[in-house]
Amino acid sequence: MKITLYFLFALMMMSCSENMQIDSEMASGIEKDSIELLGLYPSENFGVDITGSVVISDLNPEKVYVSDKGIYIVLNSSLATESGIYVPRPEVQVDTSNGNDPSYEHVSGRVYKYKIKG
Repeated sequence: MKITLYFLFALMMMSCSENMQIDSEMASGIEKDSIELLGLYPSENFGVDITGSVVISDLNPEKVYVSDKGIYIVLNSSLATESGIYVPRPEVQVDTSNGNDPSYEHVSGRVYKYKIKG
């Protein structure tokens, strides 16, 4: 019974974060804060401190990390999947073609939703 409830809760949380609506004002704030964080973390870092970023903190991310390609704001993760918001570094081109893993959906400016299927 507990396993079933946990599974249902996990599915509900996954669908909520994947269907999150990001308006242009929120996207602008995410982009601005992400650019500042990318300046503070010029190389890979898996322990990004977001205390100074109100917009990103308000998303209640599970974690935030920086890669050589940009910043990932993880809103949902499980054993094999991960989804959230991605802001690429200025020199990075994002492929939004269907069928890629990770997959990216353009939101606004340099802000994308992403999903890793694992």
